[in-house]
Amino acid sequence: MQRGRVYHDPLKMKIGELELTSRGSVGLDETLDVVLSVRIPDQWLDGRPLLASLRGQTLVFPMQGTLDRPRISSDALKVIRDRLIESAGEELLRSGLERLFGSGR
Repeated sequence: MQRGRVYHDPLKMKIGELELTSRGSVGLDETLDVVLSVRIPDQWLDGRPLLASLRGQTLVFPMQGTLDRPRISSDALKVIRDRLIESAGEELLRSGLERLFGSGR
């Protein structure tokens, strides 16, 4: 503990199918300054071809606020949204090209 904050690097947790890693600090005043990394479970992507390129990816969420009112950075949410859109777009393009030209196998 330093200057009223408890630091951790890394703190690994498993909640159901989710593997989370947290780095950062929690203040004695209950303030948060952490970064959560969440690995996307493969089974969440099974049967969802538009999200296939996210397989094996890790999402990163900077989190601040307090223990009672944690806040995830809106910039981080925009990055995640953009990754999801990009993933879906890549898969749509690939499947469209396969329909036009065949799978090449």
